Amino acid sequence: MDRPSKHASYEKVREAGVVMSQAVQFALGIDWDGRRQILAVEMANRESRSAWKDFLVALKARGLRGVELAVSGDHAGLVAAIGEVGQHVGLRRHP
Repeated sequence: MDRPSKHASYEKVREAGVVMSQAVQFALGIDWDGRRQILAVEMANRESRSAWKDFLVALKARGLRGVELAVSGDHAGLVAAIGEVGQHVGLRRHP
């Protein structure tokens, strides 16, 4: 995938009978032909640099290579993690 975008959104989940908002991290890859594929979806306790770094390291461990551009909202933790894990990846901020 040449341009995965990474986002966290919040979904309502039920845990121990209590409904609460939970961060959900996901990565969407777009190949050179414009085809989109969901690369990963997972629950996260927070949107910290360490949570995003773990997410990105897991993607790399599963074989993700050739990333040229990441598109993200203004997530400071994600920006820091991309700098650590994908040092040569361009970053574009999405409003």
